[in-house]
Amino acid sequence: MTKNIEVKFWKDESGKPVLNLIPLWEGVVRPQTQDEYDQLMKIYESGGVKWIMTRKKPTEINLWPKLKGDTCITANFPSEDKDFTYGRKRFFEGENKKILSVNEYIIFQKILPDKIKSINRWFEKNAPYRESSGHLDLQTYDLTDSVLH
Repeated sequence: MTKNIEVKFWKDESGKPVLNLIPLWEGVVRPQTQDEYDQLMKIYESGGVKWIMTRKKPTEINLWPKLKGDTCITANFPSEDKDFTYGRKRFFEGENKKILSVNEYIIFQKILPDKIKSINRWFEKNAPYRESSGHLDLQTYDLTDSVLH
Protein backbone atom coordinates (compact mmCIF):
# COMPACT_ATOMS: atom_id res chain seq x y z
CA MET A 1 0.00 0.00 0.00
CA THR A 2 1.40 3.39 -1.06
CA LYS A 3 1.29 6.27 1.39
CA ASN A 4 -0.04 9.59 0.14
CA ILE A 5 2.76 11.82 1.38
CA GLU A 6 2.76 15.48 0.42
CA VAL A 7 5.88 17.25 -0.80
CA LYS A 8 8.08 18.70 1.94
CA PHE A 9 6.99 22.29 2.58
CA TRP A 10 8.22 24.95 4.98
CA LYS A 11 8.81 28.70 5.13
CA ASP A 12 12.18 30.41 5.22
CA GLU A 13 13.14 33.17 7.65
CA SER A 14 11.34 35.78 5.50
CA GLY A 15 8.15 33.70 5.44
CA LYS A 16 8.62 32.66 1.79
CA PRO A 17 7.26 29.17 1.08
CA VAL A 18 9.90 26.56 0.28
CA LEU A 19 9.24 23.27 -1.53
CA ASN A 20 11.43 20.21 -1.94
CA LEU A 21 10.40 19.33 -5.52
CA ILE A 22 10.68 15.80 -6.89
CA PRO A 23 12.43 15.66 -10.31
CA LEU A 24 10.15 14.50 -13.13
CA TRP A 25 12.70 12.72 -15.34
CA GLU A 26 10.34 11.32 -17.95
CA GLY A 27 8.14 14.36 -18.48
CA VAL A 28 7.64 18.07 -18.95
CA VAL A 29 4.95 20.51 -17.85
CA ARG A 30 2.75 22.33 -20.37
CA PRO A 31 0.94 25.42 -19.08
CA GLN A 32 -2.17 26.25 -21.13
CA THR A 33 -2.55 29.89 -20.04
CA GLN A 34 -0.49 32.80 -18.75
CA ASP A 35 -1.97 32.19 -15.28
CA GLU A 36 -0.91 28.53 -15.32
CA TYR A 37 2.58 29.55 -16.47
CA ASP A 38 2.79 32.02 -13.57
CA GLN A 39 1.58 29.37 -11.10
CA LEU A 40 4.25 26.95 -12.30
CA MET A 41 6.95 29.63 -12.02
CA LYS A 42 5.89 30.39 -8.42
CA ILE A 43 6.09 26.68 -7.59
CA TYR A 44 9.51 26.39 -9.24
CA GLU A 45 10.80 29.47 -7.43
CA SER A 46 9.53 28.04 -4.14
CA GLY A 47 11.52 24.92 -5.05
CA GLY A 48 14.74 26.91 -5.50
CA VAL A 49 14.89 26.25 -9.24
CA LYS A 50 16.48 28.74 -11.70
CA TRP A 51 16.45 29.27 -15.46
CA ILE A 52 19.43 27.40 -16.95
CA MET A 53 20.50 30.16 -19.40
CA THR A 54 20.27 33.18 -17.11
CA ARG A 55 20.33 31.74 -13.55
CA LYS A 56 17.38 34.05 -12.86
CA LYS A 57 14.50 33.12 -10.61
CA PRO A 58 11.55 31.60 -12.48
CA THR A 59 9.27 34.58 -11.81
CA GLU A 60 11.83 37.03 -13.23
CA ILE A 61 11.26 35.91 -16.83
CA ASN A 62 8.03 35.56 -18.79
CA LEU A 63 8.42 33.21 -21.75
CA TRP A 64 4.70 32.57 -22.14
CA PRO A 65 4.25 35.18 -24.93
CA LYS A 66 6.97 33.52 -27.03
CA LEU A 67 5.34 30.07 -27.46
CA LYS A 68 2.03 30.43 -25.60
CA GLY A 69 0.14 27.09 -25.56
CA ASP A 70 3.06 25.36 -27.28
CA THR A 71 5.29 26.03 -24.24
CA CYS A 72 6.64 23.03 -22.34
CA ILE A 73 8.83 23.44 -19.27
CA THR A 74 11.34 20.84 -18.11
CA ALA A 75 10.87 19.48 -14.60
CA ASN A 76 13.81 17.16 -14.06
CA PHE A 77 16.33 19.66 -12.59
CA PRO A 78 19.32 17.59 -13.79
CA SER A 79 22.11 19.29 -11.87
CA GLU A 80 22.79 20.29 -8.30
CA ASP A 81 22.07 23.83 -9.51
CA LYS A 82 18.39 22.85 -9.91
CA ASP A 83 17.99 24.51 -13.29
CA PHE A 84 15.33 24.18 -15.97
CA THR A 85 14.53 25.29 -19.49
CA TYR A 86 11.67 25.24 -21.97
CA GLY A 87 10.86 24.29 -25.53
CA ARG A 88 8.11 23.55 -28.01
CA LYS A 89 5.70 20.72 -27.35
CA ARG A 90 6.68 18.86 -30.52
CA PHE A 91 10.35 18.77 -29.45
CA PHE A 92 9.45 16.97 -26.22
CA GLU A 93 6.98 14.71 -28.03
CA GLY A 94 9.88 13.72 -30.29
CA GLU A 95 11.87 12.87 -27.18
CA ASN A 96 8.94 10.70 -26.00
CA LYS A 97 8.47 12.83 -22.89
CA LYS A 98 5.18 12.62 -21.03
CA ILE A 99 3.46 16.01 -21.15
CA LEU A 100 1.70 16.98 -17.93
CA SER A 101 -0.67 19.86 -17.32
CA VAL A 102 0.18 22.22 -14.45
CA ASN A 103 -2.56 20.56 -12.39
CA GLU A 104 -1.15 17.09 -13.09
CA TYR A 105 2.29 18.36 -12.04
CA ILE A 106 0.88 19.75 -8.78
CA ILE A 107 -0.73 16.34 -8.13
CA PHE A 108 2.54 14.56 -9.01
CA GLN A 109 4.34 16.79 -6.49
CA LYS A 110 1.57 16.18 -3.92
CA ILE A 111 1.28 19.90 -3.20
CA LEU A 112 -1.94 20.34 -1.25
CA PRO A 113 -4.34 23.21 -2.08
CA ASP A 114 -3.57 25.06 1.17
CA LYS A 115 0.13 25.08 0.22
CA ILE A 116 -0.71 26.52 -3.23
CA LYS A 117 -2.75 29.23 -1.50
CA SER A 118 0.16 29.99 0.82
CA ILE A 119 2.55 30.26 -2.14
CA ASN A 120 0.14 32.52 -4.02
CA ARG A 121 -0.43 34.78 -0.98
CA TRP A 122 3.31 35.20 -0.50
CA PHE A 123 3.93 36.14 -4.14
CA GLU A 124 0.95 38.53 -4.31
CA LYS A 125 2.19 40.30 -1.18
CA ASN A 126 5.93 40.27 -1.89
CA ALA A 127 6.21 40.15 -5.70
CA PRO A 128 2.96 41.47 -7.19
CA TYR A 129 4.68 42.85 -10.30
CA ARG A 130 6.69 39.74 -11.12
CA GLU A 131 7.54 39.22 -14.78
CA SER A 132 5.96 35.75 -14.95
CA SER A 133 2.51 37.12 -14.18
CA GLY A 134 2.34 38.73 -17.61
CA HIS A 135 1.11 41.97 -16.08
CA LEU A 136 4.21 43.92 -17.07
CA ASP A 137 4.56 45.76 -20.35
CA LEU A 138 6.69 43.34 -22.36
CA GLN A 139 7.61 46.03 -24.87
CA THR A 140 9.92 47.58 -22.26
CA TYR A 141 11.98 44.38 -21.99
CA ASP A 142 14.47 42.94 -24.45
CA LEU A 143 13.43 39.28 -24.74
CA THR A 144 16.05 38.16 -27.22
CA ASP A 145 16.29 34.73 -28.79
CA SER A 146 19.79 34.32 -27.30
CA VAL A 147 18.21 34.20 -23.86
CA LEU A 148 15.05 32.42 -24.91
CA HIS A 149 16.69 29.90 -27.29
